[in-house]
Amino acid sequence: MKIFLPFNVFVLSAVICGQLPFLGSLFIELIKSISHEATKKSKFQQSVFLSVSAPPRENFFAVALFISPLPNSLISTYNRKQKKSDVTFEAFYSMTTIRAKKSLGQNFLKDPHYLAKIADCAGLGQDDNVLEIGPGLGHLTAVLAARVRNVLALELDDRLIPILEKEFSGIERVVIEQADALEYAYERLPGKWKVVANLPYYISTPIIQKLLLHRDKFLSLTLMLQKEVAERIAAAPGGKEYGYLSVLVQLYSRPRIEFLVPPGAFTPQPDVDSAVVTLTIFERPAVLLKDEPFFIHVVKAAFSQRRKTLRNSLKQLGLLKEKMDTALDKTGIDLGRRAETLSVEEFGRLADFLR
Repeated sequence: MKIFLPFNVFVLSAVICGQLPFLGSLFIELIKSISHEATKKSKFQQSVFLSVSAPPRENFFAVALFISPLPNSLISTYNRKQKKSDVTFEAFYSMTTIRAKKSLGQNFLKDPHYLAKIADCAGLGQDDNVLEIGPGLGHLTAVLAARVRNVLALELDDRLIPILEKEFSGIERVVIEQADALEYAYERLPGKWKVVANLPYYISTPIIQKLLLHRDKFLSLTLMLQKEVAERIAAAPGGKEYGYLSVLVQLYSRPRIEFLVPPGAFTPQPDVDSAVVTLTIFERPAVLLKDEPFFIHVVKAAFSQRRKTLRNSLKQLGLLKEKMDTALDKTGIDLGRRAETLSVEEFGRLADFLR
């Protein structure tokens, strides 16, 4: 077991055998009661966050209670031995009346192993500002708050706002805001931010597009996505995964698939495998373009009919036939090719010529 303690934080943590889950629940209530009485006798403000997890294939319960007089949090990570049996009991989740909304694509990541790995991949430092989209019950929020200067957590579900505000009350570095990530005014963010998010899978692509539109505000995006979406983002030309999203992301960033996450790491479990991907934002686009909106228009048109050649799929742009006929000579790109064979640089060259 490894426990990392800021010098000004008092921590009480315990590991309870998963074979007696009812004792785990009683132990949680006991700790809450003890901490409440102890805190009343001190001048410290209390911030309590319970993280009770039961990762797949691991038969244990980890309970951590954080009591901090300052905006410093505690993160505990556990080196755990794999076991054959699965444990599905989620104490914290069962203690609240909140249930995940399928309509919002909610799957709460609960496994502390993967929570810590996400923060590690984001390359967070004490001077970083982090934007979290969809904090849910606050498990990842607590991990982030232990490592950075500020966390701004955007949550759409109004049921979760009181829970989050209560859990992080007194921690000035954490700000909870009810907001729709697709409508949020990112341009108002001061300075540079790192995005860390477990995105709802059904709207992950529109959110990524929105964030890239405001890429001048971000240093990197570390995102939990459906595995298939992550593979499309990082795909190279020539494969079936390579498409419009691949070109868009790779124009503005360097994508990297960090690791896969099994369904059992979530509550409730999703029907698909997940992956964490990091997008490191470029200071300038990978290809210098005459007209970026037109470039996007060309790429969308090219992939709108994947099985057709570029000559046929680009007809919808209403370009002159003479212009199309000279494309090979002027750009070296044969319009008899299909969209998935073109690199980002070739799309840029073609778009500049057609413009």
